[in-house]
Amino acid sequence: MSYFQKTSTLRASSTTAAVVYTAAVTLNSTTAVVGDSNNSRFASELVADSDNLVRLQQATDVAALVADAKSAGLLISAVVAAPKELISLIPTLRDLARQKSSAPALVIHVAVSSSADVSAVLAVRDSGCAILRSTSRQDAVDYALAASVAAQQLGTPVVHCFSEDGTDGGAFEFQGYEAESVAALLKEESVSALPAQPEEEQPSTLPAQLKEETPSIASILSQTLARCQAESALLSYAGAADAAVVYVTFGDVVSRAAIDAVAGVGVVQARLARPFDAAALRQAVPASARRVVALEHVRRPAAAWGPLFLDLALVVWEHRPILVDAVSEAGLGALTGAGLAAITAHVAALEAPAHFDAAAVGRLHVEREENEEEEEIEEKEGDVAGAYAHMLRDVFGARLRVANAGASQSIWGDGGRAAASPEVGFGRLAAWAQERAQLAAAVAALLRDVAAPALPHALHAALAEWLGARDDPRVATASAAERIHELLADALNEPQQQTDALRRVAALQAHFAAHSDWLVGGDAWAYDVGASGVHHVLSSGLRANMLVIDSAARTKPQGARKKDVGLYAMNYASAYVASVAVYASYAQVLQALAEADAFPGPAVVVAYLPSSSKASPIEALQQSKRAVDSGAWPLYRWDPRRADAPFQLDSEKLRRELADFLKRDSALAAVARAAPRISAAVAPQSVEARAAAQLARKARGDVVDALAGMHSLMPPLLVLYASDGGNGAEAARRVARAGRRRGMRVRCVGMDVYDADELAFERTVVVVVSTAGQGE
Repeated sequence: MSYFQKTSTLRASSTTAAVVYTAAVTLNSTTAVVGDSNNSRFASELVADSDNLVRLQQATDVAALVADAKSAGLLISAVVAAPKELISLIPTLRDLARQKSSAPALVIHVAVSSSADVSAVLAVRDSGCAILRSTSRQDAVDYALAASVAAQQLGTPVVHCFSEDGTDGGAFEFQGYEAESVAALLKEESVSALPAQPEEEQPSTLPAQLKEETPSIASILSQTLARCQAESALLSYAGAADAAVVYVTFGDVVSRAAIDAVAGVGVVQARLARPFDAAALRQAVPASARRVVALEHVRRPAAAWGPLFLDLALVVWEHRPILVDAVSEAGLGALTGAGLAAITAHVAALEAPAHFDAAAVGRLHVEREENEEEEEIEEKEGDVAGAYAHMLRDVFGARLRVANAGASQSIWGDGGRAAASPEVGFGRLAAWAQERAQLAAAVAALLRDVAAPALPHALHAALAEWLGARDDPRVATASAAERIHELLADALNEPQQQTDALRRVAALQAHFAAHSDWLVGGDAWAYDVGASGVHHVLSSGLRANMLVIDSAARTKPQGARKKDVGLYAMNYASAYVASVAVYASYAQVLQALAEADAFPGPAVVVAYLPSSSKASPIEALQQSKRAVDSGAWPLYRWDPRRADAPFQLDSEKLRRELADFLKRDSALAAVARAAPRISAAVAPQSVEARAAAQLARKARGDVVDALAGMHSLMPPLLVLYASDGGNGAEAARRVARAGRRRGMRVRCVGMDVYDADELAFERTVVVVVSTAGQGE
């Protein structure tokens, strides 16, 4: 095997500098550095004169960089200092994952410290990108090279998470690679076509996909790392060969000393989180394992169970071990042998799947910053909100304001806690919007008042900037608002500045920061008075976000009619609408929440959460998968700002099935155009004619099933008619037939037999009335 030729030893003061050097110099990629001045300083350390180096202020600018790079095969590397900024890149990652070879190759390198959790990194696990993690400094360089090769070979975006603990100015040495050697070998022979490692060198846990004819991401990564002679493989096992308790981690988060100190314990260290290689993991876990523990370094998982545990729940285990989820907010690298032994003893006593705090059991120290606003949100979110309330907080942080209690039964209240009821929440949203509009008007009047004393320059500049971008959360931040508060206080201390206009602005200064305002409720909002409240929010035109969580529990009486809130909201054509499911696509939920917040008007996010999710993670996964794949709960986003394609179907299985149908339909149409003389009338009893008729019937059935399975995205149609001589009835039947041909569910009913009380629950109604008698 040919290896990449290494350079002489290089020195750097941070892992970030080494990663940037590998991307910009070795791979000659357009390398964007996102973050603060320290990150830029480290990036410039070795490549200060490189034309490939670009500095960006925020992660969202990466999307613009990708959009400008239209040519396929162009490699873009982005180094992001704050893992939370990855969430803003979810739309870009999803688009690139679907475009593949027609889009630029993108690699995002995310710097995290060994004591920081990786929740934000794993939040993008359903966006279609590959996610891998390196631990040591040399690993970061090797994995940066492998990630770039995989992105170029397959057109799949790759997220590389590396450990950054070298920001204290202490220099370290690393081995780089000759750019000419890398370029020559990649041009000479595609890495994807290389054979696997020799049998004597091949780890027993090498992914099975290496033997496939079409290479996978895992195979390309493994082969590239072999060419780099990297120390760490994508998956490794350490510990007892006959371990009864086996821990699975994302990266090297448990020290070898801690593993060796506990008898009968093994640790599988997976450095590739996506795609998740179930076969390689199953092969790595000894058959003696009776308990498999997902040891996760994440902060309060949004779902009831951690992301790694949800992956383990999908693995088909031959020896049926008990699965356990151990989550720690503290750095697991600080886990001692005694701490691991305490966790192991706790796990050994469990007889069923369980979830516990590894930090508490393992006696790890967790630093928590209590926040009064966060505690208030916890109190308001209620049991019905569950996982989604955590996601709201993770996405919006201090910007989040939940205006009502999530457990309320109706948007107009249920007679419970009045202060937190939904009607009060909507009232709060309206009051906040009104007061913020008054603040904008007061600031504009203050800046235009030429007769008033001149404002201090700093205050004038800050108010002018806020007025021009007050709805932009990147400008109207909490820190910017605090700065304006200080400038206002200083100005009001000056006697000549104490004008009514300035005091008016100061009285409304609580609204300088741009918040993300939400109403959170359950599926009771789809019934009766609750649905009427949804109507009032949508018709208000306010910038109000609603999160409606459907637990699929049918607790209403038989006589009650439940609305499809998403379809109902789409009929307004002026509201953002999304249908999401946390256990089906985590990334799609994050993207929908972010888009709803950015929409300049009312927004509705309808979220699916199986009612049994707290009791059984496997059942929750199965219910969500069945609901989404069958079309009973389609994943979609409706954004009226996208005039060309406002509706985006995110259910991958449905997308594939519809694409296959359209491809088949196009192929049949092409055959008909190519041979128009072929007709079923020529040989009506022929095999070809019967096959064509059968295929046509199946095609029509596929369309009907697909549309019916997607909650009838074509709205159901009610045709009412009143007819004296039969002309009106015949016209109504023609309308009904036309609707059915378009895949709509149609009912054609005479007005004299229809219950008028049901009319309020209909979505689309056509009324056909003819004159009776002489027209009287």
